[in-house]
Amino acid sequence: MRRARVKRAAMVVYRRSAPMVKKAARAAGVAALEERHTLAAVLAGIALGYAERNHVAIPDPLGIGAPATVGIAAWLVGKGTKSRMARHVATGCLAIAAWQFARSGSTTTTM
Repeated sequence: MRRARVKRAAMVVYRRSAPMVKKAARAAGVAALEERHTLAAVLAGIALGYAERNHVAIPDPLGIGAPATVGIAAWLVGKGTKSRMARHVATGCLAIAAWQFARSGSTTTTM
C-alpha cells in the first residue's frame, strides 16, 4: 500500500533586514549621539544670550566676562565629573567669549 500524500501549509518566512539597512540605521544613531553634544553647545549659547538680553546678573569674579566665566566653570565641572555634556557646554560658551574677544578686543560686554 502506498502512503497518501499530505499537503502541508505554506511556511511563513520572516525576512531579516538587509545589512545595508542595518548599517544605515547604526550610522544614523551615531550621528544623533554626536549631534546631541553639538546641540548642548548651541543651547549653552542660547541660554547665555537669553540671560544677557533679560539682564540676568551672571557672576563674574574673574573680570573676564560672563561667557568666559561660565565656560571656564563648565569646563572645570566637565573635567571633575568627566561629563561630556558639561565640556560641550564649555565649548559653546568659550566659543562665544573668543568671538567677543576677536570682535572687540575684550571678552566683557557692555549693556
